[in-house]
Amino acid sequence: MPVQIASWQDFKELTEFCRVKLYRMDETAAGYRVKVVAGRYLYEREYPFDDPELKDVASWCGQNAYRAVRSVPEEVVFA
Repeated sequence: MPVQIASWQDFKELTEFCRVKLYRMDETAAGYRVKVVAGRYLYEREYPFDDPELKDVASWCGQNAYRAVRSVPEEVVFA
């Protein structure tokens, strides 16, 4: 089971050298629901559309070889 990290900055520092990197961004009525997994670490949060940290998450995932996950069956834990 993954360890959930509360801070995006902490997540970036902890996962810099992880080999398995996945992310998923789902659009909601209020913004985006983001899940990012690297190694045994999980970062999960809902962002409004205009949040600057959301842009940093998207940029970080793109620049650091994270793989996008399209869908996960309900019975499978994302991680």
